[in-house]
Amino acid sequence: MPTILPRSGFNFDFTKAAFASGDNYATEGAKLDELITFSRASAATRINASGLVQSLAAGQPRFGFDQNTLSVNGLLIEEQRTNLLLQSAAVGMTSWNRGDLAAASGYAAPDGSTTAVRLLETAGTVAPVVNQAATVPVATTSFSIWFKTAGRNLVQMFLYDTVAGTAFANSIFNVSTGVLSSNTSGSYRAVGYPGGWVRYTVTGLPANAAVAAYFYVLDDAGNLSHAGDITKGVYAWGAQVESGLAETSYIPTTTTAATRAADRAEITSLKPWFNPLEGTWIGDYLVPASIATDAGLVHASDNTFNNRMGLSIYSALSLADFVAGGTTVAAYASPAGAIGVSRRVASSYRVNDFSMVADGGVVAVDSAGAVPTVTRIDLGSFHTGGGALNGWLRRLQYIPFKVSDLQLKQLTRP
Repeated sequence: MPTILPRSGFNFDFTKAAFASGDNYATEGAKLDELITFSRASAATRINASGLVQSLAAGQPRFGFDQNTLSVNGLLIEEQRTNLLLQSAAVGMTSWNRGDLAAASGYAAPDGSTTAVRLLETAGTVAPVVNQAATVPVATTSFSIWFKTAGRNLVQMFLYDTVAGTAFANSIFNVSTGVLSSNTSGSYRAVGYPGGWVRYTVTGLPANAAVAAYFYVLDDAGNLSHAGDITKGVYAWGAQVESGLAETSYIPTTTTAATRAADRAEITSLKPWFNPLEGTWIGDYLVPASIATDAGLVHASDNTFNNRMGLSIYSALSLADFVAGGTTVAAYASPAGAIGVSRRVASSYRVNDFSMVADGGVVAVDSAGAVPTVTRIDLGSFHTGGGALNGWLRRLQYIPFKVSDLQLKQLTRP
């Protein structure tokens, strides 16, 4: 582990094996620096060093990998989410409604198991469909599932408001190419995985709590009703319906809905290394899929929002802000960047002297304001536990003095 000397600050690089148990980030026993208290009250999944979905025990930090390049993404910090669909792996079987499709399990899945389901069309004129009802908060909802082709290429995924009788998120994907064919409502995402799998997501806002998650298997011309071919269909696995603007890590279910608890990474003792008079924050993160409200990168506070400083994201903006006595004394905003791209932002400060910059760009300055008094630091969220990044922290650095604007610019160059 890195040695933290008095008044030397910290420099956490979550993409390096220095934080791991032993020398291998792939181990389940990977640990954080001793300054950081990490907690999560449930098991949770990550992408491991083999590019597979893997479950880690409660309280275990998740160092996630890119499923295709196998490079380290960083430390995954997510809010609490609940998967409302039952039998998430056994798509189209028990707990699901299925029409004009024959289902068989035992196929290789994105987690390395043989729990994926093959869904082949039946004979005759068919309209192949799979669905499951769910009760959701009346808030933005995401439906995600992994597909790959078993001879059919087009799948229509949608979320259906059963009271209003309308689809509020509706897209057609080509499961051979991972490309969107059409979108008529809501938003969508497609993320490729090894073995020909792609995780597809549709997202929308229901008017009522009673919804159903649907998918149709279409013929190559995009028709729902068509002549069935008993040798053609799709493979499916890992269905998830959750309240949120985008999908989060997979939450497996069986006979009941399942909840993944929030990740918390906290530093609750700042002595003797923290300088209350001046300092510099530097944060490097992968831009998450979607954020509706503030999400913290590094958040120093007195356990309230009245005295705080640090780096965060709001919607499409990277932010640095300083609040003292309930008044914002300095703030800076920069475009957050494209989803999945590494972004580096920084701020430095002392009384009446604040500087902020992103990716080595133009340094913004503010020459008036007090430095907030803080007693704790939260990584990837706020002191309340809210404002989770729902993404990967790559590096966080605190320097216990204000660096020059030129140094700040250099420290944030990509």
